[in-house]
Amino acid sequence: MLLPWKPLKQAIIAVIFTFIFSNCFIKGQSTHKENQKVTEDPLEELYLLVSNEHKNHLVHLEKNLYKTGELQKVFNLMQTGSDAFCNMIYGRKKHDEKVSDTFIRSDYYKKLHRTHGQYIPKLVAGCRNFFKMNDLNPHRDFELVKKLYPNASKECYSVGFMQPYLMHQILGCRKLTMLDIDWKILDGHRQMIQKFKKKEFANKENVSKNLTSLDIGWIPNFNNEPIQEKEDVSIDTVCFRYYSPYCTQALFGFQERFEELESVQLQLSSLHNGLFIASPGSMVVIFLSNATDKLYTSWEEFKLFLDSVYGTLSEGQSALFIYHNAGRSNFGLYEMKKTSVGKSIETICRDEYLYPRSYTVQGTYITFFEYITQSKGRNKSCSGMKL
Repeated sequence: MLLPWKPLKQAIIAVIFTFIFSNCFIKGQSTHKENQKVTEDPLEELYLLVSNEHKNHLVHLEKNLYKTGELQKVFNLMQTGSDAFCNMIYGRKKHDEKVSDTFIRSDYYKKLHRTHGQYIPKLVAGCRNFFKMNDLNPHRDFELVKKLYPNASKECYSVGFMQPYLMHQILGCRKLTMLDIDWKILDGHRQMIQKFKKKEFANKENVSKNLTSLDIGWIPNFNNEPIQEKEDVSIDTVCFRYYSPYCTQALFGFQERFEELESVQLQLSSLHNGLFIASPGSMVVIFLSNATDKLYTSWEEFKLFLDSVYGTLSEGQSALFIYHNAGRSNFGLYEMKKTSVGKSIETICRDEYLYPRSYTVQGTYITFFEYITQSKGRNKSCSGMKL
């Protein structure tokens, strides 16, 4: 198992903070003229941080850190290899290891398949991309966090595609990191950030129209239709139809609050190999969806993930984890604090977690958090709390 960024962590943190600090300093010095244009801004640079695991196994990823000008080139290279590989995975082309080895190292893919079945390998390869959000009503998660922690300066991390936009639109994040094991999701975010920079979502009526140019595909349809290499994109591509108004509002609202962000970053990593940063005076807020389920994260990986987050906290700081029940509206909030006597992890509230309706097994389940958190809030329903 690869250690979570230990040889690179300090160097990457130094690069990011040097860039953000220097540009914030420039921005502050430019206020002496009311109409002076700021030539540099942290939002102008979009970093992609790549974990060692992804770098070692996806052939085109040669570095741990990419900047804005490098992103389209590397993602385009990966796109060609990924589409060829995905067509082989889904039996639409005959498997050719010489072709697949130019994209993903076959020994790695086979190992992933043995240890995780079909799901994680397809996610890592970009062959099963959850652009359509299957978390039901996640805005309620963020609205409750806003109510419970109204004055906290929040550094936000989120898996998924639509969820980060909902997160910032509601919480007003200080910094925002899109973290995923699926490089295609991050390429989708890269395309979206360019649209926000161009203010393409400033008109609510044009939100769906301005999604049509997104280059995305291999999206599970949840309706047993064949998965497609390319999709004709609208708001209904990224949201279930009943929830489309919320997604439209999220993109419009994110556009309105876009320039409030100090930085937006992309991170290609599993949770346990993730890089988490807590600036002084901030709270780390991590939206997990159901990425900590046993299907995606082992118990040992879960502990590594918590240790990585805890290691970035100073005494008195806390991190808030938002877990969302797959295919349901239920969710839970768990807070980890760094105190003078060590680590404290408490359940703030949690709903009853139910298996998705599509599963053959039905009933309730618990998460890894239930094994480690103190009793406070365990019997308090998040959904039952007044917003």
